[in-house]
Amino acid sequence: MKKWSDKGTVCLSDGIRGEDSVPNKVPNKTGSEYPKIPDIAWQIVSLLNTTPGASADKIGIALGISGRMVRKHIATLRSLGIIERVGSNKSGYWKVNRVEEKGGKV
Repeated sequence: MKKWSDKGTVCLSDGIRGEDSVPNKVPNKTGSEYPKIPDIAWQIVSLLNTTPGASADKIGIALGISGRMVRKHIATLRSLGIIERVGSNKSGYWKVNRVEEKGGKV
């Protein structure tokens, strides 16, 4: 369910906020180490960091893209080891692995 806040951003009922208010918590240096990963995928990483139990469809609504595209980016991020799934598909959550500036896990 969408709700409009005073600041003009869309807030979803489970705490995910619209694309205008997605914080950029991933350093630009990390993005340069993974040139094949688009900026929208880093926004997905940021959202998963703040709301690890969010579904692909809710992330898609927050970012203004389809749930299918979110799942595609998640598959890419998983294959590179940037994120991993902990627990089951239904009750599990996404764990964002900390990435060093040179691209290795910490």
